[in-house]
Amino acid sequence: MNKGIVLHYLSMALLLSSALFVVPALVSLYYGEYYFLLIFLCVGAGMALAALPGALYRPKRRYMFAREGMVIAALMWIIFSAVGALPFYLSGSIPHYVDALFESISGFTTTGSSILTDVEALPRGILFWRSFTHWVGGMGVLVLAIAILPSTGNALYLMQAECPGPQVGKLVPKGKTSALYLYLIYGVLTLVTVILLFTGGMPLFDSVCHAMGIAGTGGFGIKNDGVSYYNTPYLEGVITVTMILFGVNFTLYYHLLIRRFREVRKNTELRVYFCIIAAATGLIMLNIQPIYHSVGKCFRYAVFQVASIMTSTGFATADYNNWPLFSQMILLLLMFIGACGGSTGGGFKVQRFVILWKSGFASLRKMVHPNSVNQVKSDDKILRSEVLQHVLSYLILYLGLVIALMPDQNGIEDIGGTLRLGAYPCVLADGSKAQELYGKKEISERHRHRYEVNNDFRKALTENGMVLSGVSPDGRIVEMVELSDHPFYIATQAHPEFKSRPNRPHPLFRGLIAAAAEYHAAK
Repeated sequence: MNKGIVLHYLSMALLLSSALFVVPALVSLYYGEYYFLLIFLCVGAGMALAALPGALYRPKRRYMFAREGMVIAALMWIIFSAVGALPFYLSGSIPHYVDALFESISGFTTTGSSILTDVEALPRGILFWRSFTHWVGGMGVLVLAIAILPSTGNALYLMQAECPGPQVGKLVPKGKTSALYLYLIYGVLTLVTVILLFTGGMPLFDSVCHAMGIAGTGGFGIKNDGVSYYNTPYLEGVITVTMILFGVNFTLYYHLLIRRFREVRKNTELRVYFCIIAAATGLIMLNIQPIYHSVGKCFRYAVFQVASIMTSTGFATADYNNWPLFSQMILLLLMFIGACGGSTGGGFKVQRFVILWKSGFASLRKMVHPNSVNQVKSDDKILRSEVLQHVLSYLILYLGLVIALMPDQNGIEDIGGTLRLGAYPCVLADGSKAQELYGKKEISERHRHRYEVNNDFRKALTENGMVLSGVSPDGRIVEMVELSDHPFYIATQAHPEFKSRPNRPHPLFRGLIAAAAEYHAAK
């Protein structure tokens, strides 16, 4: 291994990345958050000073191969994620460094999982940095480094290590120029997304943060209620379309720019990608019709969730946990399939499924006609056997990891299923204390938990005086319970503090204080 080139290029990439901290620093300056401005500048300066000796080092051999490219990519993400956690930790926004590291890794890898329960309490600079990690991680900071830094050997190996998909090629003969084109396309699409969101009435800061989350297909939001906070068909439509567009192979956008329309029109992966989205949306619409009773609502909710899940963005406008099992299984399958290769989307990639499909048919033809020559092609190009082997190996590793992380595997506890996170509807029982406090039949509350009420004990609980005062619209999940013989005894699965404000207290808190005051007065 050429350790010299690894040290040099890694240091150069980290030196470049240190400049990225200037962007959230400027946001903090604009909003008058001078303490956070200082934190971003100090972290960036510290990272630059640490990387400077390696950047000044001149290796004897300036050529790299696949092994060096993989090592640089792995170390880059580990170091940058560790440093990226410091603004969360030093600012006090996330008190524990391990939690801050989780948030940073989730951001840069565009996973979108979060340990934060009240993102609206964060300062603007930290909120921006949180979304900015998605944007940087979506295309990959190494691709940016390849585009900006002086060429170092064969940069294609770095792009192969950084970019997702079974095949990574150049847009133009020079890898440096290819990387530059990719980031320009990425930036222009992000800017267009910002403009469209802002035009629809979303505040500029919100538009920028959401656009970065969409571009990176990560899904970090800046509202506790997520995208559903805005609740407008136009914004949901813009987010749906842009999520789908960022799930397309970026090479195709370059073909559009240079007027190679035939390349785009004949692209098998693109056609399969759109067909899957259309088919999944149609099937889910038919399945959820009894819930929403409107074709427009069914389409609006179905296509948004399909686009979000397939591109691994993670935004949600509906509680699909309450959807029929058939729709949930479709969404699970889409999560596994993922977006196109060469996009910012996650998953196994449509291109790999296309290759596996064609390889399977080639094998069947070979069985029927043993003497025939069966070549697997992708868009009129013969695929090398190495590509097929890589796809099969990736599938085995992918499935192996999924199986290894399933409950009851390797001693992992069953912790009650998937984390229930976000806003959920709840139907209140007539005559209940909860309905009296809320003043309406159906409410929506925010959740962050894994466990639910065991439905096997419903009968025993109600027979002994407990009232199931709030349930999910389909009646499957118990959301709220009461004791009928108690002045004020209400328990909820939700977090009412998420929706409570000093000038607008939550109905349950108002009720509790009123009951306490009444009890005190009676004594």
